[in-house]
Amino acid sequence: MPAEDPVTADLIRRLDATEAPLPLVQALAQDFASGRFPDPELALNGLRAALAAAAETAALAGENETLKQVAALNAAGDRAGAAVLLDGATEEPLLSAAFRQDRICNAPRTGGGAADRTAQGRRPRGGRVPGLGRSAL
Repeated sequence: MPAEDPVTADLIRRLDATEAPLPLVQALAQDFASGRFPDPELALNGLRAALAAAAETAALAGENETLKQVAALNAAGDRAGAAVLLDGATEEPLLSAAFRQDRICNAPRTGGGAADRTAQGRRPRGGRVPGLGRSAL
């Protein structure tokens, strides 16, 4: 997947991430260069954060087969495929990996879902936390 447009090529050049997997760098750069970020520095920072999240997942994969698969899919640029493997995660280390994957996919709505799964697991039965109003949930 070549970086054909000049904005994507510029992001990749400025990133200077020689250790990151090229397919992931290209996929992320194309996503961040697509115009959602009006400021090139903001796009570059988002790209760096997403690559750091992917590197952290890869480093923590250890003996966890799911995390190994997630890391491999991310390295190949298949961020959506990696996210599917973490869909529905409710326990560590997969829950933390799901939060990182939300960052890699630049999907804040998915992140809200992961945060909601965490909150669901920590709420007492009935869904109410004493001392917190309804808006806090």
